[in-house]
Amino acid sequence: MDSPKVRLRGLERSRGRAVELNISIFVQLGIFTLLYFWLRYFLFTPLLKVLDERERRIEGAAKEAESLEAMNADYEREIDVRLSKANAEARQELTRLRDEGRNAEQRALDNAKRQAAVELDAADEKFSGMLAKASKDADVEAQALANLIIEDTLERGVAHA
Repeated sequence: MDSPKVRLRGLERSRGRAVELNISIFVQLGIFTLLYFWLRYFLFTPLLKVLDERERRIEGAAKEAESLEAMNADYEREIDVRLSKANAEARQELTRLRDEGRNAEQRALDNAKRQAAVELDAADEKFSGMLAKASKDADVEAQALANLIIEDTLERGVAHA
């Protein structure tokens, strides 16, 4: 074993030089270079290709998503326009049907009024005729009763006299 003083002298001698060149440095440099190219060929290049492909796909998906969102916005606007148009048409149709229903109701009421007026006129005429006949019959019966009463009164007055 070396004593601490021997080790210190060795350190003092090596401080003067930067690096000692020997064959091990060249061997290490060669191994590093081989390892670098081997890793580059078998690891880094395929990995970079995979990462580039992934980035390309992500960008493509993002662009596709943007175009789909734009199409969706266009479809939403088109749907809104169509809904507005359909609502306007429905309101017009509803107004037309409501007016048509009111007109049909008014026609039915007018027809019912005319028919009721005709039936009332017929009933008035019938009752007028019946009233006239009843009045005539009543006048005839009243005259006959009056004649009977007069005759009865005259017969009683002649019989008492």
